[in-house]
Order: sequence, then C-alpha cells, then structure tokens
Amino acid sequence: MLYCSLLFSFLLPVLLFPEYLRYSEDMLLMYLWVGASFFIILAVLFYYYSKQLLAKNMNLGYLLTLIPMVMAGVYLAMINGVFVVLVDDYWFYFARFIGWFIVSPIAVYIVCLVTFKKTALSKDKTWIAAILFSMVPIAFGALAIFSYDVGRVLALCMGSIGLILFLYLALLRFPEHIKKKTKELYNCLAALLGVVGTIYFVVAILTEPGLALISVETEIGIYAFLDIFSVGLLGYLIFVRSNLVT
Repeated sequence: MLYCSLLFSFLLPVLLFPEYLRYSEDMLLMYLWVGASFFIILAVLFYYYSKQLLAKNMNLGYLLTLIPMVMAGVYLAMINGVFVVLVDDYWFYFARFIGWFIVSPIAVYIVCLVTFKKTALSKDKTWIAAILFSMVPIAFGALAIFSYDVGRVLALCMGSIGLILFLYLALLRFPEHIKKKTKELYNCLAALLGVVGTIYFVVAILTEPGLALISVETEIGIYAFLDIFSVGLLGYLIFVRSNLVT
C-alpha cells in the first residue's frame, strides 16, 4: 500500500502545479526533482527495512540501499547540469547512463545472491557473464548518442545483441541454479529485469539516438517513471519475501 501511494504521488506535481505544463523546461526540471526526491525517500526506506527484515544479511541490505542512493545522485547531477552534453541540438544526460552502468550490475548480482544455490555462485560463473551483458546495452546506448548514420545503427544493434544475450542467460540459464524455495521470487525478479530492461531499450530507440519520435521532456518523464518503478519494485519484492533470503 505504501509503495502504491508513493508511485501514485509521481503524478501529484502535475496535478498541484499545472502551470509547469506550459513550459517544457520547467516540466523537465519537475521530473528530475521528483526522481531525486523519490530516490532519497527510497534510500531511507530501504535502509530502514533492511535493518528490520534483513538484519542477518545486512550486506544484501547495504547493496539494496546503494541503488537508490546512486540514482538520487544521478538525478541531482542532472538537475545541476553535471555531465549534460549538447549533441546536434539534443541535450544528452550522460549522468543517467553512468548511474545505470553502476546500478544494473548491482541489481543483477542481488537477484543472483538471493535466489541462487550457494554452490552455483562459486562453481558456475554464468551470473558474471549476465552482469557484463547487462552493461552492454547501456554502453552502446550512450555510444549511439555520439555516433552518426551507420555508426549509430551499429551501436544500437550491438546494444540489442547484448540485451538478447542478457535475457537468454537470465531467463533460460539461471533457472537451473535457483533454490526451490526462492523459485517464485526469482520468477518475479527475472520478469522485472527482463520486461523493464526491454522497455528501457525500446524508449532509447524512440528517442533522439534512434527514431527521434519523442521529445527530451517526454524522455526524461518516461525514464524517471521507469527508474522509480523498477528500483522500488526490486526492493519491495525482496523485502516482502525477506524470510526466504535471510
């Protein structure tokens, strides 16, 4: 209930301050401030619930708390224009890609840590390959921004290949290493990583590096919603099943 109310409040700035809709620059800043505020709140909540529910496995709690902390820093950086680059009349928020590049492998490692058999983490290194492939779409997505014509197409194609290989490992290779008691949790987390990761890449193709069908303001709003939703749901799924991972 708490998570649903937080997620719904994403719309409150628009409802309370409709004048923002008149100016795209103000609306862009609104999305960024909403994102920063949410991640600061989520960092506090993640740490609190980690102390309450993951006391026996606080290393996992620290990793979970690190994710919204990194993303809060990313949004504050974007608000202050840090790593914001103008490329062909397109404002590229490079800080977001840096944040994703840090958060993505942490999220994949957390999924492996809470669902894998202990022996699988040490004997089978498939999870390491999955972590690396989760970073490939992000790296090539950023590269596509600075590329032109054929180079941009090739960068997006390489990112697509990386995403496909990641989904292959996460959805088809991981299940053989999952503990029976965490199978349901794994299915939820794998669906979150697979579906949300694919949506991220589709949005990237619709923006300036790809088809340029949506504006920077719309892009910022969509990414902010996806960031909040995916990080919040990751924590929620683990906390509500904390008895399985401690």
